[in-house]
Amino acid sequence: MRTKPLHFFCILIALFISGNAYATPGTVVTVSPNDTICQGVSATFTCSVTLSRTYTYKWMLNTTVAGSTTSTYTSSTLANHDTVYCVITNLAGDTVLSTSNKIGMTVDSLPVIAPITGLDSVCIGSSLQLSDATPGGVWSVTVPAAATISTTGLITGIAASNTNRAVYKMTNNCGTDSVRFRVRIHAPAGPITGVNNLCMDSTTLYTTTPRGTWSTSDSTIGKFINQFGQLTAYAPGTITVYVNVVNACGATADSLMLTIINCDTTSAVPVVLPLNRSVRVFPNPSSGTLSVSLDGSYPTANCMISNIVGEKVKEFTISAGKQAEITLKHSGMYFITVTAGNEKYTTKVVVQ
Repeated sequence: MRTKPLHFFCILIALFISGNAYATPGTVVTVSPNDTICQGVSATFTCSVTLSRTYTYKWMLNTTVAGSTTSTYTSSTLANHDTVYCVITNLAGDTVLSTSNKIGMTVDSLPVIAPITGLDSVCIGSSLQLSDATPGGVWSVTVPAAATISTTGLITGIAASNTNRAVYKMTNNCGTDSVRFRVRIHAPAGPITGVNNLCMDSTTLYTTTPRGTWSTSDSTIGKFINQFGQLTAYAPGTITVYVNVVNACGATADSLMLTIINCDTTSAVPVVLPLNRSVRVFPNPSSGTLSVSLDGSYPTANCMISNIVGEKVKEFTISAGKQAEITLKHSGMYFITVTAGNEKYTTKVVVQ
């Protein structure tokens, strides 16, 4: 009577052992493409065991259940040193029948580059040293016409630019990354560009390269009304226009003589007298053809004709004892400035 229960118990043990043996032999996990990937790349893990309907797969990411119940597990969010493996359990998930090998992942990322350090301005023809604490990178510039840079980060200015960037680039098996650093290329201050003659109550714009701080010798005659070089003429007279530039090239100043004329009169206005006995401009008013002559006091003189807003219309050289014939196509008011040595003569002409 006692052998019957014992026989039934042995059958149950045999069934359990038989089912467990079907689920557990050679539980091996492989990974594709491999166990070293770049950040964001998908990796697929595959379990070698084929299960019956009474068992299931449980994928583990480190110590956390990944949630998959199939023979594969795919992830694109793995981090460096993550460990993935597969556990075979019963359907209830409360009995572990087999545990696979563990695959440790190496997840690389783009290069991590330190910021570029150094001064952010250099003068044309001068150099400055830039550096980066991350070794192994390659230097370049975004505006090669404005600057060059050596393999060690020595940047040399060629032409003025506010948009040039120094670039430090690094590459690894996951790709290329870079950091940038703006380096302004400055030019020494150039001469003032603008008119020498201006009608009273008119406004004109002076420029220099680069932009500077503007002033005049007498603000009651002419005064700058903003930092961009815009000047308004208030009264007749001669003043000096000044600009001061301070940048990476140092401090530079320039000046220009400006004659402000009362343009409400219709006759010729002699502004600077030393040359008035040597120069003749006729007829005035004119129908468009003018004659300019110079006596023998000076061998040559430079003549410049500008319109009422200060734009240069013509420029030429006249020799002593000669007469130049000038044609102006458009009617209006013009200024003729004759310069010989350190002397200058300006007169107003009207073309009808």
